[in-house]
Amino acid sequence: MVAHACNRASAGEQHSLEVMRSYELKAPAPPLYRAFPQRQPGGSQRHTPPQQTWVLVGWCKSDEHLRWIREQGLYDFRMNDNRGSLALSPAVAGASYLLLRGRDGTVQPGLLRINLPSTGPRVFDRAALLATGYPGHPTQPSYLVYEVAPDEAFAGVAWDWQKLAPQTAGASSGVPSAINLQQLLAAASAPMPSQDGTDAPDKWAGLRDQSERPAADLG
Repeated sequence: MVAHACNRASAGEQHSLEVMRSYELKAPAPPLYRAFPQRQPGGSQRHTPPQQTWVLVGWCKSDEHLRWIREQGLYDFRMNDNRGSLALSPAVAGASYLLLRGRDGTVQPGLLRINLPSTGPRVFDRAALLATGYPGHPTQPSYLVYEVAPDEAFAGVAWDWQKLAPQTAGASSGVPSAINLQQLLAAASAPMPSQDGTDAPDKWAGLRDQSERPAADLG
């Protein structure tokens, strides 16, 4: 018993750490009464709590860009130190989902899950990106590319950008950012659909063409 109590690698020690962290929060999380997946996207492990689940907010510049994301199951971020590039913070590196948005508060319904988030994104050079049928003319020599797929648990859920905008600084100009799922679910402007998705509208409803490119366009 003494040996177990002194074991700093025990499950009890981990439990104690998580309990301490939950009580260290400066303010309690607001109540969240919404359906929520019990398992991690694409896996069998229990889902992390919403406050510890991160969502990337990415720019979708046109219907053509959206079609490419859908058909290829890929999403591209700028890299290096260029404006609009993705900074690999702990929240970004550990993100499980991707939310797409465009100009004027246009937000794509639903969420994309990031496949194999533990492996991180791949690096594509300009030629490799164009070989996938990428629309337009990539302006950067290299991109960070995530593999993504629609997540049925969030199919058809609409998001109120006015509630999200204060928490996603820079996103209005195309600069990528990350928020936690608790913040995102609090901005849901439509009820969560049934888990079988039978009452969900087309999760790939096209964004209107964005004729004006933002300062940090992903191209």
